[in-house]
Amino acid sequence: MSAQQISIDWTAFEIRKLNAGEDPHLVNCPEFWEADYLVSHIHAALPGMPRGVIRAAVSLTCVECRGPCVREIFLEKVLTLLGY
Repeated sequence: MSAQQISIDWTAFEIRKLNAGEDPHLVNCPEFWEADYLVSHIHAALPGMPRGVIRAAVSLTCVECRGPCVREIFLEKVLTLLGY
């Protein structure tokens, strides 16, 4: 499964980023709400995957990216860690 195959509604994410004057196509790991958004939406797309495992994959990807990362690339990295 790739980032293109997983269905995530980015609308609320984009609106919040735009309202903050940030690029809506980047994931910024120090922002806890962004990690929570990703965990929630990835879990909705992969309901059999425990939230804790998803959160760990998101956290590891944050360490790997070390700064803002294009969200599609970020999601691909998370999915790879999850075995997809």
